[in-house]
Amino acid sequence: MLPSAPLLCLSFLCVPSVGLITPTTCSTTIIHFTNETDRQALLAIKDMMPGDPLDFFSSWNNSVRFCNWKGVTCDRLHQRVIELNLSSTALVGSLSPHGGNLTFLRTLVLDDNNIRGLIPEEIGRLFRLRILSLWNNSFEGKFPANVTHCPNIMYIGAHNMQ
Repeated sequence: MLPSAPLLCLSFLCVPSVGLITPTTCSTTIIHFTNETDRQALLAIKDMMPGDPLDFFSSWNNSVRFCNWKGVTCDRLHQRVIELNLSSTALVGSLSPHGGNLTFLRTLVLDDNNIRGLIPEEIGRLFRLRILSLWNNSFEGKFPANVTHCPNIMYIGAHNMQ
């Protein structure tokens, strides 16, 4: 016999405007992230980094397919983002929690920028993540504990956390 009280399920609801996922109550909704989800997540990352003195994000626009944007590597089969390398690009801003929607991401390198604020806990949802390199930025607060639960993580590098 099942209890009559509502249960909290581990399902997610997708908000179409930006692809943000949030916990919800019991539902049979199945979310299929697509390469459009990846494109929206990348644009959200760009939006959170208004300082771009080297014009790094110049290729991040609708006239260029996102797999051809600077710093982005996609897998050939699914055309999903597997690597994001924004190192040494003099970017200023903060890291968007929408990065947690890049579900195929294996490598995230943000070294040598001026990225501030908290490291979003959503990064811990990247279960394929192997390399997380955040050296020489100005992240604040504690490192999210859930990132260490990524089953494939091989390297975490962070320095200058305030």
